Amino acid sequence: MRAQIPYLTLAALLAFAGCGGSGAGGASQSGGATSTTSSGGQQQSGGSGGGSSGGATGTGGTTASGGTTSTGGTTASGGVTASGGTTASGGRSGTGGSRASGGATSSGGQSATGGVTGAGGTRATGGSGSGRGGRTGTGAGGTDATGGSGSGRGGITGAGGTRATGGSTSGGGGSTGTGGADAGGAGDAVPSAGCGKPRTLQDGNRTISSGGQNRQYYLKTPSNYDNQHPYRLIFTFHWFYGSINSVVNPPDADHNTDRPFYGLSDLSGDTAIFVAPQGLTDSGGAGWANPNNRDVNFTDDMLKAITDDLCIDTSRVFTTGFSYGGSMSYELACDRPDKFRAALLLDPGTLSGTNSSTCKTPIAIFLSHGVDDQTLSYSGGLAIFNIFAKLNGCTTITPPTPPTNGHTCTSLEGCRDGYPARVCNFGSGENNPHKPDLRGHYPTPKDPGQTTSWVPEESWKFITQF
Repeated sequence: MRAQIPYLTLAALLAFAGCGGSGAGGASQSGGATSTTSSGGQQQSGGSGGGSSGGATGTGGTTASGGTTSTGGTTASGGVTASGGTTASGGRSGTGGSRASGGATSSGGQSATGGVTGAGGTRATGGSGSGRGGRTGTGAGGTDATGGSGSGRGGITGAGGTRATGGSTSGGGGSTGTGGADAGGAGDAVPSAGCGKPRTLQDGNRTISSGGQNRQYYLKTPSNYDNQHPYRLIFTFHWFYGSINSVVNPPDADHNTDRPFYGLSDLSGDTAIFVAPQGLTDSGGAGWANPNNRDVNFTDDMLKAITDDLCIDTSRVFTTGFSYGGSMSYELACDRPDKFRAALLLDPGTLSGTNSSTCKTPIAIFLSHGVDDQTLSYSGGLAIFNIFAKLNGCTTITPPTPPTNGHTCTSLEGCRDGYPARVCNFGSGENNPHKPDLRGHYPTPKDPGQTTSWVPEESWKFITQF
């Protein structure tokens, strides 16, 4: 049975942006953590945001024609650490990502042995950036080296293609580390049915029939939209008492977010498509109660309409949201892991009918949560995060305690290739300054001296590793 929404708690929080209730906290196993970094002047375990987990860019470890190793298949110089978040010098693929041995088929047409992009292949290790070298999830050679094609899992070859996965949290003044290209990782896009078609869906408020109701969402596409280019698609779900307008034209009265689409559109460089759905009012304010999977089905309907009409990379679809929106993204991570590449949860709870027993499939997961959150508890957010961390094969941990005026971010170790888990937390000094009674229930925390939050940078980095 689905958990019922605590409406009495929600009504008591009528003036707030968050929703009542919290998930049960779960104890985490102690263990190592990759690239734990902190900001606000206090260094937590792990020191500077450096090591990109070996940093190798996949090592290009194919044995191309006749068994000769593709030159440059190892990391370029400097590609071992992220050096405090800067781009590892030369961290692009060996031999510039050109075809190994000229792209000719390996002698005898045997399979590539390195698990990189099918030998004779396309890229040696998946593009630029130091990345977490081992995440070249190309399916153990993937294809025969007869065509030099095909990367595993729909062409998503992990973190090696973009930015180093640990060395990127804001340090001190909040500048982000990691360099690396924003090319979305190596690996082929999976074009949607809308690619190559003249578009009919235009930007702005859209109406769609779903479950016998007319539902609304807002669509934003790049100004130079190209129907031959498959774009990332990012769903941004609002909080309780939020709306499309709160996400698209912030800030709202509680200053839950300062910039459109949780700050992600600013960082996208006009390279992604954004959707802001509108929740329904079941009790008090609009939210994502999801009775009988109503809002999951609404998401299915939006996704089908958009992918049928616009050119989307269906292997790079993401969901994020704050509070009730984070709870809805949690629900989608459990119910639709085949549709979404990753879920980014900002102060989530168990409010959208989610039963953790339905969460059975790995999905890349990111969490940001204030330790002083009294609306949806920090321990509850960690319990949700650990559900997916375990599914992803990661070593779960108790995250470091953040400085009062700062935050920490930790990438877990041991995760399956292509299924990272990263958790950020922040101290009470970064609570909502506009609505003090919300305390740590806040998606836009800032380090001392920052004018914009560090959360969008962390979120965008997590998205663009794929």
